[in-house]
Amino acid sequence: FLTTHEVFAGKSITTGSSLSSSEHGTFVASIATGNSSDMIGVAPGADVIFGSYATLERLTETANAAAAADAVAYNNSWGFIGPEPDSTGYNTVFSGTAGNAYLNALRNYADNGIAVFAASNDYYDTSVGLMAGLPVLETDLEESWLAVVNGVPVMVDDDIVSANRVSGGCLEAAEWCIAADGTWTGATDTGDANYTVGSGTSFATPIVSGALALLAEAFPTMSP
Repeated sequence: FLTTHEVFAGKSITTGSSLSSSEHGTFVASIATGNSSDMIGVAPGADVIFGSYATLERLTETANAAAAADAVAYNNSWGFIGPEPDSTGYNTVFSGTAGNAYLNALRNYADNGIAVFAASNDYYDTSVGLMAGLPVLETDLEESWLAVVNGVPVMVDDDIVSANRVSGGCLEAAEWCIAADGTWTGATDTGDANYTVGSGTSFATPIVSGALALLAEAFPTMSP
């Protein structure tokens, strides 16, 4: 994340360890919370916690930070390549000490917040992926979990009448899945006032996370 980008000016920013500048992370965070003369994100008044998905330990660190801060939404614009929401995929990620610590951190966060995970960008994928589909195996997480797919809205005047999916489908996550339009102009890490255009489930996901922040602001006593 480029924490000095103008879209994050004035925000309370919490950063984890081992972070580096990234166009992807900067773009994602700007969609959820950005606020500048060139773009306004979904929840421009929200504060942010920046973390890394480089290792299970860093993922655990971020989930714990989100829980400690009572973060409304825990945005995850990433996914493991390979593991699916079945026993094989589950054991691949969570069977070891580091994996078990990550799983416990997710469970702890989900007690009071909502985890939001991007689905696959591959239209023809036959699985939503382990993390977006985790409540298949950890059923107690379902009420605090959202998987996000990318859809292009079809408009009639000012009304959305349908949408065309341009990513992988909800599949195993159908019961906790939502679509958003993941085509945006967002902040890039090439300069503190630079922007670019992108599309994908990574950018649909922070729309949902930002919307959750607005919902919680309007209705602060609602449970996840």
